[in-house]
Amino acid sequence: MENQVIRLKDDYMILSNPRDRREVIVLDKKEEKIILKFNLGPQFEKVQLDFEAVLRHFVSLQSLSGSIEGKLAMKLLQTHPRLFDLAGFTSPALKEDYIQYEFGRSIRPESLYETYLGPEGKKTFILWGISETSLTLSRTLSSLGMSVSIMEPSLSEREDIQLQKLLTMHGSSSVEELYGERVQWVTPEDQEGVWIIDNRLLELNLIDADRALGQIASSIAVHYGCYTDEFTVGPLVLKEESYGYTEFRKIHGGTPALPTVPQSMIQAGLIQRILYFIHEDTLKHLAEDVQLPINGAFAFDNDSFNSKLIDIEGGW
Repeated sequence: MENQVIRLKDDYMILSNPRDRREVIVLDKKEEKIILKFNLGPQFEKVQLDFEAVLRHFVSLQSLSGSIEGKLAMKLLQTHPRLFDLAGFTSPALKEDYIQYEFGRSIRPESLYETYLGPEGKKTFILWGISETSLTLSRTLSSLGMSVSIMEPSLSEREDIQLQKLLTMHGSSSVEELYGERVQWVTPEDQEGVWIIDNRLLELNLIDADRALGQIASSIAVHYGCYTDEFTVGPLVLKEESYGYTEFRKIHGGTPALPTVPQSMIQAGLIQRILYFIHEDTLKHLAEDVQLPINGAFAFDNDSFNSKLIDIEGGW
């Protein structure tokens, strides 16, 4: 069993008795009844146990031995194995559980209100721009089982210093070798989906900007860029229902610059979090605090990494 992971089945809940913390109860959620009770020693009377945090997602048996809840779960596994799901490290169930854990730790839908509903169904994320940011996104999104496509670079982009630097840094002879066989290469006419586009392509005329913006106008798009003073994520463009790149550049006149790896990692992390909202078929944000760069962009100082929100709507 050392090569297996366990989690508590969805039908059950383990918790401390709120009236007597020395007593642990097991609930059958479907039957809505207590099916098991057992007592702990008096030393647990003031201990706050959280079985949900420890057992709701798959965890290795070795990890369980490091917590009180885990040790109790291992005893229950021996006496009441029907309470738990068991899986191997390579099982599809473990990967699916990992994906749900990713979403759950990144977005909190229960505290949000809906602002936009996108088309349901499987999303294809199209990365337009060869950069450290898009390379990181292609790898992490693919590992989560999401559909990822890469826009074939134009001749001008292939000759750009950003692409050449990326190949040199990773010791690759070509873009195709760098990204590998796990992604699909497309042209603008090939594909519809959610676009993640590097502003550098538009600002240095590495592609036909008017044609590119026309291509993504009827879709959802996320922009990102790096400039001499700051790097940005956003705007997130909801078809024609929010301000887009053109309005962004009218109030942000930064000069394009090459990103560093730490800057690219921050961009990739923020973009991936935005894509989680899109993947879940709804885009949401808090009433008091913006979580998504709709009608705006997140900007980070290149030196201090201090952040701010560029308000496109308020800038007009």
